[in-house]
Amino acid sequence: MTTEPSETPPSPVEVETSPVYPESSAPVVEPVIAASDPVEKPKMGRLRRVWRIALLALVAVGLVFLAGMLTDHYVRYVPMKASLAFSLAQTQADLDQANLHIELLQALVEIKTAHLELASGNVAGAKSALLNTAARLETLKPAVESVDATLAANMRTRLEMILSGMDGDPQTAQADLGLLAQNLLSVETLLFAK
Repeated sequence: MTTEPSETPPSPVEVETSPVYPESSAPVVEPVIAASDPVEKPKMGRLRRVWRIALLALVAVGLVFLAGMLTDHYVRYVPMKASLAFSLAQTQADLDQANLHIELLQALVEIKTAHLELASGNVAGAKSALLNTAARLETLKPAVESVDATLAANMRTRLEMILSGMDGDPQTAQADLGLLAQNLLSVETLLFAK
């Protein structure tokens, strides 16, 4: 007895659903979804909805807070920054003016000290009192030029004449010191009188 392999004939259903084609010409079968079968989304649970609403509310609050910060910055701080820059420039100008006034007063003190030293007969003390005066007069020259250009040009020359004349003629040097002091006092009243 020989048993032969039993081949079962294919069922009619198998033949319809899986046709046999050569490999190169096999058609692609795509599943077709019927329009009458709507796809249903799974419904969110209550906890998930609460978290979603809370997150959206938190984002909205954050956006409102950010908008408030930006508005506050541009309404308050930007104009204040411009105002402070203007105030700083004004303060710097006032400080420069005050420093110039101090230089003028220091020059006057040195000239008056030299005048008193010459009056007492101390030529060396008068010369030492005028050591820094030349530098101070150079610092004052631009401000003095705005008031009196000829005085600005003659201040340095007058000081050199005073220094050279102290040894030979102290009375003339003393008179020149008085004139220079008087000129600087008139410049002070013109520049710094407020």
